[in-house]
Amino acid sequence: MRYPVKTAIKKFAFHSCVALVTSGMLFGSIESGQANEAVSQRNKLKSAIIVNFIRYTRWPQDSLYSQSADINVCVYANHEMEESLLKSQGKTINNKNIEIRILYRLRSLDECHVLYTENMDRTQVKRVFSIVNNKPILTITDQTNGSENSGIINFIDEAERLRFEIFIEKSTAANLKISSRLLNLSTNNSGR
Repeated sequence: MRYPVKTAIKKFAFHSCVALVTSGMLFGSIESGQANEAVSQRNKLKSAIIVNFIRYTRWPQDSLYSQSADINVCVYANHEMEESLLKSQGKTINNKNIEIRILYRLRSLDECHVLYTENMDRTQVKRVFSIVNNKPILTITDQTNGSENSGIINFIDEAERLRFEIFIEKSTAANLKISSRLLNLSTNNSGR
């Protein structure tokens, strides 16, 4: 089967990111400058993967997402990750421009279509999820505590690999449909 060039590029970009995730990016013992570069590379990889998470997620027809010209990606993260995600500003997915919104306080999350958070304490996690639970917001976290403190998608940052898990029950509650292709790549294979 032949794909249009744009579709082929998207498929290649997705599979390239996935190949890096599943094969892992090795970061053995490295010097301080190299460690910073490794973190920077990891943030770039996460940013690219987040864009693909959006590409392989479907929002309900009656949601704010379908009425908006932009995809509002709200970010509550460290400065380096914010900068990495800002490079996605203006990219298009399904004829919608990605709009990155840096959050300095966890307020007015209602205009977010995607929410990426990392390094939140337990109180912040409870507060955020009490606001976004059951709303059509794709929540992506970088938490180590598993499903209780994670979003719909959670990055797992192992020593040598970057992986992710998907909690299908959370996506169902949010009325979001995640592609089976993406579900099959998650570490917990919760789509099966």
